[in-house]
Amino acid sequence: MNDETPNSGYSPDDIDKFDVSANDDGEWRDDEDYSEETQLSQLSALDLDVTPSTGVTPLGTRPIDDASGFADDTARMPGLSSPDTAFDSDAERPNRGRARERIEKRKGKTSEQRAVAGRPHTPPVRNVPPRERTVRDPSQIVTRGITSARSAAQTAVRGAARAMPDAQLRMPVNRVGLYLFGSLVFVVVVVFVLGQIRNRPTSAPPNAIWLGTEWTFDPITEAQVFALTERLKQHQIGTVFAYTAYLRADSTWSAQEEVRIQSVIQFVGWFDKYYPEAELYAWVGVPIETPDIPYRGDDEILHQAVADFSKRVVDEYGYDGVHLNVEQIWNADEGYLAMLRRVRQTVGNDVFVSVTIPPDWSPIGAGIPVPPLIVPGTVWERDYKQSVALLVDQMVVMAYNSGLGAPSDYTQWMAYQVQTFAESISELGGGTEIIIGIPTYDDEPPGHYTSVENVITAVEGIKLGIELSGTAADFVRGAAIYASWETDDQEWSDFLSAWVRAN
Repeated sequence: MNDETPNSGYSPDDIDKFDVSANDDGEWRDDEDYSEETQLSQLSALDLDVTPSTGVTPLGTRPIDDASGFADDTARMPGLSSPDTAFDSDAERPNRGRARERIEKRKGKTSEQRAVAGRPHTPPVRNVPPRERTVRDPSQIVTRGITSARSAAQTAVRGAARAMPDAQLRMPVNRVGLYLFGSLVFVVVVVFVLGQIRNRPTSAPPNAIWLGTEWTFDPITEAQVFALTERLKQHQIGTVFAYTAYLRADSTWSAQEEVRIQSVIQFVGWFDKYYPEAELYAWVGVPIETPDIPYRGDDEILHQAVADFSKRVVDEYGYDGVHLNVEQIWNADEGYLAMLRRVRQTVGNDVFVSVTIPPDWSPIGAGIPVPPLIVPGTVWERDYKQSVALLVDQMVVMAYNSGLGAPSDYTQWMAYQVQTFAESISELGGGTEIIIGIPTYDDEPPGHYTSVENVITAVEGIKLGIELSGTAADFVRGAAIYASWETDDQEWSDFLSAWVRAN
């Protein structure tokens, strides 16, 4: 990592606890003499007051000059519970039982109730993302409705007149009756049209994107935010993760200067003005284990700090919810579940909670290509996937940094990620949606090569995974671009043609 290139999602090539690393030629190596000091010396310094130290971070975000230029996974890890002590049922895990009750209540919410809560939303749609709905001027719609109704009434009068004998037409009572009938038709049609307008829920398009500090901290204009929203609408991106802050090693939050807070609030206001149907979440980084930070995922003070800040970004900053980027999370990490429970208890059930999720990097025996680096603990068991899903509203799988060397291998690996998460979450019956992250950033060897991992190969993998998932694919809402500042015009075009229009 350095101050030019984003560290795009936590990756096994940054894991130092197995004495595994990459040599200068980008080849995997397993060298007991490759010390921690040597590894740390290769990491460039970060501006910790601006950006998180790990994960999908906005390192290297650029100012906006032009608004249009847009394994064996059962091995015990440090700080983790032993698989032997795992709970076998909801009865043995009371918190899981309460989470299921919350999910059932959330599933029972109607679209109208969610709209009242300020978060218009529709359930994910299998295979075909819903088309963006244009919000029209109600006065124009009503006028068109009245015109159509009046025309229908006149047509009814003329039709009735043609069907009746001349003698009957001369009778005044029939003429009055026809006008009364036409008026009744007019009223019925107007009531129907107005009812349709009032009851039609406004929904956000299905895809997502990460925005960096160039939008939340840097000076921008209202016109630039408008141009951004127009591009997002064109690409059916209705969920946005806007970088807001991260938790430092000393458990204080970055970017808490008043000028930055006001900058974020201004961006949120402009964004909501031009794209009110979109879902705008505060992207909050929480590194719990890095070369500079020992494992702290079971720290209850940290849990409360994350929960309180999650509530603050909604109450004070104006976000629709929070997007928690917590790293590194190993299989069966009970500390992570405790953190999510605290967040949910603090923000309540009506605040939308989204989380980034690591992919199953090296699943053994799954019948798919496996990366050269096998890292125990990076494959989440199905029960653990479900435990996380019960506590959140959205899981965003960061399906990149695979370490694979062939495009076809990455496509198969991506399809597996879609299928395994979809099938796991579908067993809960609903309440949580899945979004699949795809990469648009530059080469970061040995984990990521653009010739292998790109929009086209990622989308092909998502499509294959949806096909393999059957009805479980109902829970896959869309794709998320990582990241806005890395996406060039060709990648925008590829996303539009290969994913948006293809669906």
